[in-house]
Amino acid sequence: MINEYTSASEWEEVNLFQYMDMVKSGVSKFSGFKKYISTNSAVSSKITDHMEITYDSRPNNANMEFKENDIIFAQAKNNANVYLIDSDSSDNLYSTGFFGLRIKNNDKIMAKFVFYWLRSDLFQKEKDRNCKGIIKESINCSALKNFVIPLPPMETQEEIVEILEKAEKLKQWREKSDKLSADYLESVFVEMFGDPFSNPNIWEEKTLDEACHTIKDGLHAVRYRDEGIPFIFANDVINGHVDLENNAPGKYIGLADYLKFINKCRPEKGDVLYTKGFKTGFAKYIDNDHDFSICDHLAVLKFNENEINGLFLEHILNSNYCYEQSQLFTGDTFNQNLVIAQMKRITIMVPPIDLQNQFAEFVQEIELQKAQQAESKKEIDGIFDNVMESVFEE
Repeated sequence: MINEYTSASEWEEVNLFQYMDMVKSGVSKFSGFKKYISTNSAVSSKITDHMEITYDSRPNNANMEFKENDIIFAQAKNNANVYLIDSDSSDNLYSTGFFGLRIKNNDKIMAKFVFYWLRSDLFQKEKDRNCKGIIKESINCSALKNFVIPLPPMETQEEIVEILEKAEKLKQWREKSDKLSADYLESVFVEMFGDPFSNPNIWEEKTLDEACHTIKDGLHAVRYRDEGIPFIFANDVINGHVDLENNAPGKYIGLADYLKFINKCRPEKGDVLYTKGFKTGFAKYIDNDHDFSICDHLAVLKFNENEINGLFLEHILNSNYCYEQSQLFTGDTFNQNLVIAQMKRITIMVPPIDLQNQFAEFVQEIELQKAQQAESKKEIDGIFDNVMESVFEE
């Protein structure tokens, strides 16, 4: 490997397991609660979500323990999640959908260097090329035994890690700015409408059954494709970003499945999507006219726009007030299912439509600012990606 950080003669390509071991599955018995982390919840430098479990109540795949400085990555194809275990996260349980690498020679290789290499296109593309499986493609240990890691001297590893950490710090500052926008919007909501828990303005209250004229869920069994009609999963709504123009490979369905779906319920601009499975109680307003379909873990909420503003509905459904209701009505802690009949029981307050519309206008102003921030984020991400590419080039 030749790049600007060192000469060709200083790099060596070594087998993945020459200086590292694969962490074996299995957990020690414990009392009380621990956090369980799925493969969708450990993203780069942070853990985005967890589930509280006991030893006896843990799901079958909650069977991995890791130590500080272990590096873990998702086995599944098209899942690029990688995480470096720190002292706080070493007490968690993790999904068996992770592989874990443990350094056995600290004089030859840095955990943080491996962490960045695993996140590189160089590794991720090679991983995806070697994934196999009928239902769900993933990498296996046998395939990984043939992987090599490009390894510069320790001094160069330290230099590369320092540069990448600085580039990543810029990304984290951008994320903090985005969070401030979200917190500000929450304060505006409370100022305009009051706390939904106490409803100090005594606004009319309605169940979703009363507020919506249609609540339907998505398709239960489809064949995924790399192109066709965009197919939206619950995780898209949970992440708060439904990008129909740049849907990932494997997140499309064919025309026949789509036509079957729209005969049941067609999501349209102005409707609200609401998660009823996987992780329940998250809402997203549909702000475009693209054709798409949804999985069975999502429901489409349709309502009279003269009484309910979709942006207002999205926000109140995402409030703690409605989220707590959704969790109360969700059956089965691990295989979450908020059935339509229970979803309809969730209560919202319904202020005058003029006030809802004023709030929606404010939301759109904030969204415009967020779009500008997103452009800034692209530039910052570009800096990080360029450094990654220059270090871990193919």
